[in-house]
Amino acid sequence: MRPLINAPIAMYLRRHRRETEALLHEVTNRPEVHQQRALLRIVQANTPTTYGRDHGFASVRGIDDFRSAVPINTYEDLRPYVDAVANGTDLHALTSDPVEMFTNTSGTTSKPKLVPVTASGRAAERRVKNAWLAYLAAAHPGVLRGKAFYLFNNAEEYRTPSGLWVGSNAGLMYRNSSALLRSAQAVPYEVCLVDDYESRYYVILRHILAADISMLACINPSSILLLAELANQHADTLIQDIYAGDLREGLALSKRQYAFFRQRLRADRSRARKLARILAEDGRLTPNRYWPNLEVLCSWKGPGVKLFIERCRTWYGDLPFRDVGYGSSEFRTGLALSDHGSPNLPLPDNYFYEFIPEDDRAAYLNGTKMPLLLHQLEADQRYLILQTGPHGLYRYNIEDIVEVNGFSGRTPTIHFVQKARMVTSITGEKIYESQVIEAMDRVAALRADLEPTFFVCYADIEDANYKLCVEFDSARSGDDLREMLRLFERCLGEVNIEYPYKRASLRLKEPEIFQLERGASMRFIQYIGRNAVMDNQAKIPRLSRDVDAHFAVFGLTRRGVASAA
Repeated sequence: MRPLINAPIAMYLRRHRRETEALLHEVTNRPEVHQQRALLRIVQANTPTTYGRDHGFASVRGIDDFRSAVPINTYEDLRPYVDAVANGTDLHALTSDPVEMFTNTSGTTSKPKLVPVTASGRAAERRVKNAWLAYLAAAHPGVLRGKAFYLFNNAEEYRTPSGLWVGSNAGLMYRNSSALLRSAQAVPYEVCLVDDYESRYYVILRHILAADISMLACINPSSILLLAELANQHADTLIQDIYAGDLREGLALSKRQYAFFRQRLRADRSRARKLARILAEDGRLTPNRYWPNLEVLCSWKGPGVKLFIERCRTWYGDLPFRDVGYGSSEFRTGLALSDHGSPNLPLPDNYFYEFIPEDDRAAYLNGTKMPLLLHQLEADQRYLILQTGPHGLYRYNIEDIVEVNGFSGRTPTIHFVQKARMVTSITGEKIYESQVIEAMDRVAALRADLEPTFFVCYADIEDANYKLCVEFDSARSGDDLREMLRLFERCLGEVNIEYPYKRASLRLKEPEIFQLERGASMRFIQYIGRNAVMDNQAKIPRLSRDVDAHFAVFGLTRRGVASAA
């Protein structure tokens, strides 16, 4: 049954899209004007704060003043101000707005990063989210015919000494939405309160497998893949639970949680019989069969997740993928307006943006050169992005590399390439994750039959070599593996000119290739999610230094198939 709230939501989104189109025409054709206004709005609102006083916000009259007064910041530069809010000694260290909570994400140190959440910060996020949803519904009106599923985390993990909650901002927005809005969602907020990772996913599946899902959104496409895999893995018990209106025993739930979910879940024998027929006819449960009204899949898109999106198609069919938009725990940066590729539009009137050319970052980071502004970017060039927002992060280096992939009016669109710090170097070769991805793309272009369904490349300091772990739909011969590794090494040398020299000098030892058993990648995805600060945002690496920890998950030892000479 179509949720009653979906009809007024559809009307609102149609109106909002018309308004957004008019606004985008204005701001994207005059980005420099709206960037200046956005910056001054943020600075003037936060002039009375401790950070504002320390950095002369009262004297800032424009972009040049601001950049002279405020240094480029890492999180560690801002941490003392965040800590003052968290411990209660200075609640307005960063923002005039009261900090409502912190969202948390992993940092470069062992201490997590706490990101302030304020009313004005949430408003900036909401502008992007609502515009995204309006364009999505216009392109895929069927998303409002059924229920939606968004993967989110707990808004209240723990409290800081000042009493502020630390948790998921997405969870906070979900929990604070009206009962009518929540009625359009397939799972209740209480699902994210299940601490055990496997039990939480089973409870999610128990809800969504019984529902008519028309839109599925997970930030990472690996989560979309995992849901399909786990639904099939637990097919028998899920069908039994749906038939009986129950939730199986043996989950890591408290008595109160069991009581809550069992009271909410209803028996649906017709639905259970349909699922059982699909399982009997196909030999597995596939989402394109049990969710015939599913219109679109929403996730990150871009170079690093292409393989996961392709694997999703084996379960979901040829459904369109819509980019959820480039962003992070700190900023919701990009607005994705279509299903095609991943062009993300940074709204010129939302945050203030600066950009550092990737190939010349040192001169910009040490202040010798001034970062570029939004309207100064060039097509096909890569940059580190700095952002200033109303929630207290000023000239913040999020350590992301983005690439310009188009223009909307005079405003560039961008997509995420990789984390700037995701680089490995055993003997000075400095290999980036994006280079590993490009090398594998080149291998696939040369030999499509050797394209893996999953891969990770490891920099092994101990053995002074690179180890390539690959998974295929079916086992490959030793000759195939050696040929794949030969091509991969050749292609890696084409995109990283230092690699061949380091290999020729014998400082880098011969690489190795390891064939993973089928299903190893799904164990790895669960391992990464289980150990992430927030599993809904867990990123699956393509380049890593964690040889020992990851090999234990894969069931590997340090002995692979050597490259052919």
